Amino acid sequence: MPIVAITGSNAKSTVTTLVGQMAADAGINVGVGGNIGIPALTLLDNTNMELAVLELSSFQLETVTNLGAKVATVLNMSPDHLDRHGDMLGYHQAKHRIFQGAKSVVINREDALTRPLVADNLPRISTGIHAPDKGQYGLITDGEGQTFIARGTERLLSADKLLMKGRHNLLNAQAALALGELAGLPLEYARNVTAIHRS
Repeated sequence: MPIVAITGSNAKSTVTTLVGQMAADAGINVGVGGNIGIPALTLLDNTNMELAVLELSSFQLETVTNLGAKVATVLNMSPDHLDRHGDMLGYHQAKHRIFQGAKSVVINREDALTRPLVADNLPRISTGIHAPDKGQYGLITDGEGQTFIARGTERLLSADKLLMKGRHNLLNAQAALALGELAGLPLEYARNVTAIHRS
């Protein structure tokens, strides 16, 4: 079963919920769990599911040897659980286990600590607060000062239409869109979910 694997210091639940809702709206038999909802191992034992969307904590990732996710991301990194991991390096190493065996990755351009050490030819999409390059996600502002989430030069969604307010939520919406794209979810469902979701 394909896995969308999501971790980060913040916003894991928001992005996991968004991607799960996108898949459900597209008619995919999806399971959402891990650190929220159904435990990851229970979810992965369900042979009826077509897609698993997993929120994974650094504690859960400590035991991962090769997750092999269809798409994986570390949304952001800030000091957390250092009592357990010893220092930021230990925390970083635990979080980055999510990328082991991943078929594609989503990267936050605004946070260098989220960038995985993976093969150059591995499919990847990045997100950020600046105008994106072709095939990437970011923000563009028109001549009237209106901001849009964009993929390359294509305006996908006005920031004003998002119920989730704030720069961090613009990044969360982009991450969900990018994860959905790499998981093969239709863009029209992704646009609808990111516009209506409340964090």
